[in-house]
Amino acid sequence: MKRMSRPKLEPFPFDAVHDLLAVCRAMTLAAPVAARARRMRLDAIGAALVHALELAYAHAGDRASPGFHAAWDAAAQAVRSLGDEIEALLPASTLVAAEDTQLDGVRRRKRG
Repeated sequence: MKRMSRPKLEPFPFDAVHDLLAVCRAMTLAAPVAARARRMRLDAIGAALVHALELAYAHAGDRASPGFHAAWDAAAQAVRSLGDEIEALLPASTLVAAEDTQLDGVRRRKRG
């Protein structure tokens, strides 16, 4: 997964972090109850994204402040962690998509 860079004076990507928080929450809801460890990791990632947003809102007026840079750092770490969770699920979804494509080709050959 591509890493978020921390430009020194760039605006904080509020919309992107909100979107990632929504993805994290959806993944938490979709995780089976038996996958307690995954749900706990996702809860922690969501909390880190919320913390990053809170820091960014609190320091948005001073992009050179340590708090604003801490917001970028917190968001970047949370995004890396969320990427790890997504990558853990990706192989299965890739296999399912490949199988669906293969089955679709078989269906077309049978019809043809």
